[in-house]
Amino acid sequence: METALLLCVFSALVVPQWAIPGGVEEIDDLRSKEVLSAAQAAVDCLNEPAVDCPNNDASNSVYKTLLVDVIDGTQQVVAGKKYVLSVLVGRSTDCRKDEDGEATADRCHIGGTSTWTATVISQPWLSPEYKVTGLERTEPGEEEEEEGEDIVGGTVPLHNSRDEYVVGAAEAAVTELNRKSNALFKTVLVDIVDVVLEDAVIVQVVNGMMYTLTLLVGRSDCRNDGKYSTLEECPVELGTVERWEAVVWQHFPSLHYQMVALKKVRE
Repeated sequence: METALLLCVFSALVVPQWAIPGGVEEIDDLRSKEVLSAAQAAVDCLNEPAVDCPNNDASNSVYKTLLVDVIDGTQQVVAGKKYVLSVLVGRSTDCRKDEDGEATADRCHIGGTSTWTATVISQPWLSPEYKVTGLERTEPGEEEEEEGEDIVGGTVPLHNSRDEYVVGAAEAAVTELNRKSNALFKTVLVDIVDVVLEDAVIVQVVNGMMYTLTLLVGRSDCRNDGKYSTLEECPVELGTVERWEAVVWQHFPSLHYQMVALKKVRE
C-alpha cells in the first residue's frame, strides 16, 4: 500500500507543467522561441495551407507572407499549451515562395501589412509540434488602409524590377512588339523604368500574376529574324528609344506569359 502511494506521489511530481490544465494568462515574453514558433506556424498556413489549417483560402501570390511581429497574446496549459496570438504579418514584394533560403521581414521588402488572430496548440511530443486551430483576419485600422494593403486582387508597387519573372514579362512584351512589327531590325529591351517612380512597375495578384510594366525599348541593328536579341548583342541606335506600357499575365502554375495590352506612351 505504501509503495503504491509513493508511486502515485512520484508520478504527480514528474508530470510536465504543460500537462497540468491551468488558467489563461498573458504572455510576458512575446519574443520567446516557443511563441515565435507558434506564430510562424500560423503564417505558414497563410502561405501554403495544410489540410488541417483552419483557412484554406490562403493567398495565391507567388510572394511570401512574412511574420513581422507578435503584438500580444495569451497562453493556457491544456493537453500541451494553447496560444492565442495577435500576429502582424506583411506581404513581401520581392521574396518568392519558390526561392530557397530564409525569408524574413528584415531581408524582404514589405508591401502591406495585416493583423491576424491565431489560435495555436503546441504539443511537443507530436510531429508537427504546432497545430493551428483558428486563424481570423482582424479588420485593418485607418493607418493600415492609408498605407495600402497588399491583398488578393489588389495592386502594389513591385520593388524589384530585376526579379527574373519581371524581366521575363518585359521580354515577352518586347517579343510581341517584334512579332507584330514589319521592320527589318529588332526592337530591344533597354530598361525597365526604375521602380522609384512608384507606378512604373505594378504587380496584381489574380489567377497568376498581372504585371503592368513601363519599358524603355529601342531599335537595334540586329535583324528581326536573327537569333540575337539582348542589348549587349544588339546595341540600340541613338535617338530610337521609346517608352511603352505593357500588361502581361503570368499563368499559374505553368508560369507562361500572355500579353494583355501593349501601347506606346506619348512623351
